[in-house]
Amino acid sequence: LFSLSSWLEARATHRIRLAMDALATLNPDRATLVSGQVVSAESVQVGTALAVQEGEQFPLDGTLVEGASTMADESVLTGESKPVRKTAGQQVWAGTVNVGSYVEMVATAKHEDSSASKIIHLIQSYSDRAPTEQLVERAAAIYTPLVFIAAIGLATIPWAVGDRGPELTRAALVLLVVACPCALVISTPISYVCGLANAAKNGIMIKGGRHLESLGQVKHVCLDKTGTLTHGRFAAQHLEVLDDPGVSQPR
Repeated sequence: LFSLSSWLEARATHRIRLAMDALATLNPDRATLVSGQVVSAESVQVGTALAVQEGEQFPLDGTLVEGASTMADESVLTGESKPVRKTAGQQVWAGTVNVGSYVEMVATAKHEDSSASKIIHLIQSYSDRAPTEQLVERAAAIYTPLVFIAAIGLATIPWAVGDRGPELTRAALVLLVVACPCALVISTPISYVCGLANAAKNGIMIKGGRHLESLGQVKHVCLDKTGTLTHGRFAAQHLEVLDDPGVSQPR
């Protein structure tokens, strides 16, 4: 059982690591200065002028410079698939994509203070712990010492008062294995981390375990815009050619 639980824990941890790696792509780690020099996004200071080519992510939160105009895909942050027009002086966000033309921007926040960094930190820290998780930890803090004391007593006292020492020592070891709450204490936080990381990988940002647990009580969900259930990108689904002499066929 312990081997199985260890394997499940290792597998869950690996999946969390993969999900976090995918989530980290929200926040670019490189930025291009207007001079053309590529630098680390973490080294860029507020007020630095940056260049962003078409198809690139905006490296930091900032504003477009005078005369700049482009379209930004903000779906990674807002879920809205329709690009948003950005003109001089308007805010652009780190991790969103420039789908218009070459623009220059001025950074208004450092790398660690960008909107994408805050989202990543929110998911990774998940400090808002769920009531169930808090209950398990409180119970384990009391339950574990009691089990340990009972096992110690079972393994030592019989040796002094009778001849059943070997038998009850084995029973004490069995008690430790059977009553150990390790699986419960480990599995509870792991399950929340898995849920938060998997949701983040699919573009769903949940503030913490408390809010994840509350989703189990949801009866109705209201959705307000394109891009939540649909992609918002039109495409031909079916093409039928009519074999009618009266209909001219394109060549």
